[in-house]
This record gives sequence, structure tokens and C-alpha cells, in this order.
Amino acid sequence: LGSVDQAIWACERILEIEPGDRESLHRLQTLRREQGAITELLTALDAEFNHTPDDVERAGILRRMAHIAEGELGDQEYAAGLWSALLDMTPDNLDVVDRVIDNLSRANRNDELANLLERVASSSHTPELRRFDYWSRLGRLAQEGLDDPDLARKAFEAALKLRPDHRPTLQ
Repeated sequence: LGSVDQAIWACERILEIEPGDRESLHRLQTLRREQGAITELLTALDAEFNHTPDDVERAGILRRMAHIAEGELGDQEYAAGLWSALLDMTPDNLDVVDRVIDNLSRANRNDELANLLERVASSSHTPELRRFDYWSRLGRLAQEGLDDPDLARKAFEAALKLRPDHRPTLQ
């Protein structure tokens, strides 16, 4: 096949017959990347995601999609949805947690942000230093963004249990 368009056409015909053909999906992704066709690349990645049974591989595909949507497509809302879906698959992955926290914060989705901060701050899987940071951040959010003094007090008290000598939290 001499042209990229012909190669894409061939991959798409194979995928019509065998939608989960990994070789065709990967080749199509490579071709779409070469074309700079980011939306079509994401469509091909989504097809691979939907035909991949292994959760670890699925999480990797979703992470790649989120990075592409964020960095190359520039669609923050779509990327935020992908990061949230990845969080559902890997709830203890703190890198993903932090991405979702940043997205929720930028979108001023304070109620969802508060719920996530409280969940990860309460988790025994979260390292103590990160728990402190999440409780402190929740306290500030509750105080400034939610006007919820009870939640703010609860969060700051939890943070102080972890670091009783932290002066900014004491104030």
C-alpha cells in the first residue's frame, strides 16, 4: 500500500470484520498520529480500550487517551472525563487522584472536589504526608469555597492529628 490513506482504509476494513484486531488498531493509531489526526487517534484508542479485556492494559490506554486529550487536543473537559474514568479503575493511584483534583478545582466543582479530598484523605492507602495535604486542602476548600465551618473544622482537626506542630494549620 503506497499511501497513508490506503493503509488507513485497509485497517478500517479489517476492523469492520474483526473489530478487536490489535495489529490493525495499533497500525491505525500510528497512521493517525503520523497524519496529526488527533480526534481519529483518540477514536482508535477508544476502540482498543473497548476490545481490551485486561484492566491493567485498559488503564494504560485510558491514561494515554487522557494525556493526548489534554496536551494535543486541548480538550480539558474530555480529558477530565478520562481522568475520572481512570480514577474509577485505579482509585488508589495518587497521580490520577491529583489529576482529578486539579481538574475539579479548575472547573470549580467544589462539592465533588470535597468528596474526593475527604475520600483520599481518609484512605489507609494514602501515605501520611499526602493525607495531611488532602485534609488541609479540604479544610481550606470547606472554609473558603463551600462556607462549611463544620467540614472545615473536621478537616483541620484530622490534619492536626497527623502533624500537631504545623503552625499554619493551627491558625
